Amino acid sequence: MADAQGKLDKKMRGLANPSLLIINEMGYLNLSNTVAIIYLQVTSRRYENSSIILT
Repeated sequence: MADAQGKLDKKMRGLANPSLLIINEMGYLNLSNTVAIIYLQVTSRRYENSSIILT
């Protein structure tokens, strides 16, 4: 589990860096609780610092 968590942390840092993050076709997905939490973490890390386009 620690290895998976390390990979998730690295990916989260990568998603926080770009000046613009485009998340496409979000409305077509049924999100599990885990994915919804990760999505909220990404958006909260980016809030007030960089832009997100959500389609």
